[in-house]
Amino acid sequence: MKDLDMRLISELMKNSRRSDRELAKVLGTSQPTVSRMIQRLQNEGKVKAYSMIPDFAKLGFSVMAATFIKTGTAMPSDVADALVKAVREVEKKRGSKVIMHVRGIGMGYDVMVVSVHESYSAYVEAIKEIREAASQRFEGVETFLADLHETKYDPLSMSKFADYLSMRAGRGF
Repeated sequence: MKDLDMRLISELMKNSRRSDRELAKVLGTSQPTVSRMIQRLQNEGKVKAYSMIPDFAKLGFSVMAATFIKTGTAMPSDVADALVKAVREVEKKRGSKVIMHVRGIGMGYDVMVVSVHESYSAYVEAIKEIREAASQRFEGVETFLADLHETKYDPLSMSKFADYLSMRAGRGF
């Protein structure tokens, strides 16, 4: 990946609301060049979306959960479909929202779910209903819960990663 591409991605991660003109000034290039680069990066799938980071506590969520699930063998598709449906229903009625769901490997688990919940009891009920929908096919579930009203935490942000990309771009890829 080109040095200028990486610097542009880094700047967009820090603040994607800046105009192409502002980005061009920071990068030392022209606005049309930045516009073309952004379009190309989007077309190549290197830039997937633009988003902001909310303050979950101020939006009424008090708990963030990182839940690790061991499914064992591959879930049959009907169980997986029921599970997805159950998660969507739980989100509607329990004051919970899944932020990220990903399959992977590590610590003996193969699924990680990051979610926010209005309360601890909303989290407990959500997990209970999701387990029931999966027909108890989970071999193990472990969760790390974070109190979103705790004032001493770094919020979810791409800015720190953007700084790393800027530094890395300066060294060349």
